[in-house]
Amino acid sequence: MYRTFIVALALGAGLHCSNAAAGELGDHCAWGMVNGKKVKTDCAVNQMGPDGKTYCFSNEQVKWNFMADLGGNVRKANEAYKK
Repeated sequence: MYRTFIVALALGAGLHCSNAAAGELGDHCAWGMVNGKKVKTDCAVNQMGPDGKTYCFSNEQVKWNFMADLGGNVRKANEAYKK
């Protein structure tokens, strides 16, 4: 019984971790891209942009920095990623 519980708990934790979205910019932090840095993320912190695409962030604070000028930062991040 205990073993079944541990296996179920482990599987549930694995399913939770696999729910992270796949994002634009190769799963790099969008705020990092705006600032000329490629910071790889697991895309657990993400936001849909005005273009309907999912942008990933390394943490909640940089997500809110990005959101302060969403349209402009989406444009900047996409331009930086193309380079």
